[in-house]
Amino acid sequence: MKQKTRTIAILMFALALATAAATTTTSQTRVGIFDSRAIALARFHCPDIENPARDLHRRMKEAQENGDEETIAELKRLGPLHQAHLHDLVFGSGSVNAYFEELKESFAAIAAEQHLDLIVSKWETAYLSENVTLVDITPKLLEFYHPDDKVQTMLDGMNGVEPIKDALFIED
Repeated sequence: MKQKTRTIAILMFALALATAAATTTTSQTRVGIFDSRAIALARFHCPDIENPARDLHRRMKEAQENGDEETIAELKRLGPLHQAHLHDLVFGSGSVNAYFEELKESFAAIAAEQHLDLIVSKWETAYLSENVTLVDITPKLLEFYHPDDKVQTMLDGMNGVEPIKDALFIED
């Protein structure tokens, strides 16, 4: 009788371990994804954030008014480089990692709210197993930049549109 009870206890223990192992292997990893193009576009148009393009235009105007040929030449060199960078961010899949510091609190709050294990750009995922659940947090991140109706219309136009390959080389 003791042997039978011991065998039943061992079998129940083995069943409990198997159940725990099965539960562990089927748990989902939750990954927050965002459209980096939308972040770049909303940030560019956000009135609360310094816009480098406006700064370049302002500096060019000042240099021209002052006849500062050296600054004019430098800004003429920087302007197209800056524009190419913006093209890569807004039309391509360029990295918005430089903006992560200002979004750090938003990332943390969204990750806690959505029970996320990781947050990445949707364009930076090379492989996803079937145990990964993707959660699009783009709309939540965009709240940080307070897009107006005009910007929201542009953002809505991005939905379902893939990034342009080699957007860095778009010429105006």
